[in-house]
Amino acid sequence: MTLYIVFAFSSLFANEVISRFDYKIIFVFSSLGYVAYIAAGILVSLCDGSSDSGICSETVIYIVVLFCAGLCGYSASLIWIA
Repeated sequence: MTLYIVFAFSSLFANEVISRFDYKIIFVFSSLGYVAYIAAGILVSLCDGSSDSGICSETVIYIVVLFCAGLCGYSASLIWIA
């Protein structure tokens, strides 16, 4: 849900970002949003509830996944509009 909300709002302002940078730079940096979202999924699957402290705590996992979902939403708006 976070991914789609950020995608919807950032699509309104993506033209301003796209006009400032070259398409090659936009595609390279926007692909990093997808990589971060996949890495968050891998983190969730590696932690599988075995530990409640450190990086595998539930709070940290939620924060990482929501941040990466927002980053992916922003990246997706740049890729799709570019």
